[in-house]
Amino acid sequence: MKVLINLFIVIFFAGILQSCTKTESDFSEDDNVPETITVSASMVNSTVNNPISFSVISSTGGNVTAQSKIYVNANLVAGNSFTFTQAGNYAVYATKAALNSAVIMINVTVLPSTSVNFKHKVLVEEYSGTWCGNCPRLLYGVDLLHQQTNNAIVV
Repeated sequence: MKVLINLFIVIFFAGILQSCTKTESDFSEDDNVPETITVSASMVNSTVNNPISFSVISSTGGNVTAQSKIYVNANLVAGNSFTFTQAGNYAVYATKAALNSAVIMINVTVLPSTSVNFKHKVLVEEYSGTWCGNCPRLLYGVDLLHQQTNNAIVV
């Protein structure tokens, strides 16, 4: 009976040792996951004539921009940078072999014209009191200023 118990213990531990011989990498679940790519832009809101650079990242953990093709509105981009010459919304995506990325949208606007004429105004602070001898003369000067220009604000 004691021999049977010892034999059972030896078989039990041999089974445990055999079941623990595989490493965690032998059970990798990543082997069944298909590779995907993602395109990203240095900015999604830009202005005309401002270059935007793109990068393509693989789900397997690497930058695959050099092996990918980048398209803006279905037109192939040379390299990974593009300068938009017109305002509008642009669809950008990338391909690598048979893989396609999701589409990202880039919004391009036009800067306002530099010929904007700003109106300069002058702020005049006037303090007065009934005891002040110069105050009536200063109020007359403020009236003359209002007659000359509308670009003065008197407080």
